[in-house]
Amino acid sequence: VDFCFSSTQPKKIYEMVIPTKMGEYLACDKFVLAVHNCPWGNHQAELGNVMVCDPGDPRGLSDAMLELIQNAGKYRHPRSARQYIIEHHSLERFEERMLAAFEGYVGVGVGSRIG
Repeated sequence: VDFCFSSTQPKKIYEMVIPTKMGEYLACDKFVLAVHNCPWGNHQAELGNVMVCDPGDPRGLSDAMLELIQNAGKYRHPRSARQYIIEHHSLERFEERMLAAFEGYVGVGVGSRIG
């Protein structure tokens, strides 16, 4: 089975966010073996195509690799992981979320002034 590996350094920031490379791997419709401790990684694992391991657990990482190799179909996203990324994490979705956040601070109509 073809899969990508995504890991982070053990820093506080990575408990909240995850590098974009994980989304890029999913956009390629690849399985991801993720060594992260963050809500986004766990959320992706619940959806499929991602298996999350805790940082600092080499035995767990080894077991996860074997599990993914032997039972990849069990972890396949029910629809294209690429389609999910496009629908939920594209540049357009990012812009919509950022404009909504700014409008909460500066008032209605930010998008029309930026556009």
